[in-house]
Amino acid sequence: MNQQAAAPARQGHPEGQPPAKENAIETICKSLTNDVFKKQLEAALPPGISVERYARTAVNAIQMHPQKDKFNNCDKNTLFLSVQKAAADGLSLDGREATLVAFWNKTKNKNDIAYFPMVQGLVKVARNSGEIANIKAHVVYMNDEFRFIPGQDSEPFFNPDWKVAPSARGDAILAFCVIEMKDGTILAPEPIHKERIMAIGNAGKNGNQYDPTKGPHFTEWWKKTAIKNALKYAPKSSELLSVENSDNEAQEFDFEKLRDVTGQPPREDLNSFGKSAAIAGESATGVELQPSEPVGQVVSAEHEKEYVPANEGLNTQQAYEASQNQPSIKI
Repeated sequence: MNQQAAAPARQGHPEGQPPAKENAIETICKSLTNDVFKKQLEAALPPGISVERYARTAVNAIQMHPQKDKFNNCDKNTLFLSVQKAAADGLSLDGREATLVAFWNKTKNKNDIAYFPMVQGLVKVARNSGEIANIKAHVVYMNDEFRFIPGQDSEPFFNPDWKVAPSARGDAILAFCVIEMKDGTILAPEPIHKERIMAIGNAGKNGNQYDPTKGPHFTEWWKKTAIKNALKYAPKSSELLSVENSDNEAQEFDFEKLRDVTGQPPREDLNSFGKSAAIAGESATGVELQPSEPVGQVVSAEHEKEYVPANEGLNTQQAYEASQNQPSIKI
C-alpha cells in the first residue's frame, strides 16, 4: 500500500505552532552588535579601541553575567546608556575593568542597569594620565603586621601572612593605597578605617557590597575607595575625572550622609569622590552640575574655598605635603 510521506516539521518548533519568542537578552545582544549601535559606540570609544571587539565583550558580559535573569526584565535604555558610558571611559565590560549591575526600580517595575568602574579600570585610567607609575591598594586584617606613622613613614609597612586564608587573618579593619609618581614621589595618605568605608558605602545604593558580612567581593570595593581617596592628591586627567564621576553616579551617593555633626562636609571624603580639583584647587569638572546629578550635590563655592588648599605653583611633593598638613574632618 502506498503511503504518503509526512511533510517534515519546521526546524525549531513543532508543526502548526508559532516559533518560540525571542527572549529579552537575545534582543539586547542583537541590538548591541547591529550597525546603528556600533556607530554610536565608535563615536564614544577613545582612539585605538576596536568597536567590534568592544561590542563582543559587552555581549559576552551580558550572556555570562551572574544577574543575567534580571536583564530579561530591564529598562533597555539604561543598559544601552551604561554600555555607552563605559565605552566613553575606555573601560571594557569584562568584569575586571568595569561591570554592569542590575538594580530594581519599583516605579518602573523593572531593573535599571548601571555601569561600575572596577579597581583594574580605575588604575588603568589613572596610569594612562602619564604621571603615575604605579598604584597599589590592600585590605588590612586584624592579625596582619601593619604600621604607618604619618610624617615619619613614607608609606605603610604591611606584612600579612599570605599563606593563610583571609578568614584566618581576623576581621578586615582598614584599606590603604600607595601611589608612585613617575618623578619618584610617593603619595601615601592615611589608611581608611572600616567605619569610614562603611559610611561611604552606605551613602550610596550599593552599601551591602562594602559589608564584609554581605558583600562577597567587599575587598574590591574597599580597595576602590582607598584608591579614589589617594588619587585626590595626584594630578587629575579629564579621563580620570570622568571615570570617578561615573562611579559616583552609578552608586547615587547621598553626600549629605557624609557630613559630620557640625554640618560641614568631610574634606577627605568629598575630595576622594572627585568633588575638588586635584592639587590646584579648581573645580573638579569645570561645569556646574544640576541637582539630578549626584556629583553636583556636594560642595558649595564657599566650602570649596574653605576646604581645598591653594597649592598653585607647587610641585607634586610640595602640594601633597601641604595638603597633608590641612586640618581634616572625619566621619
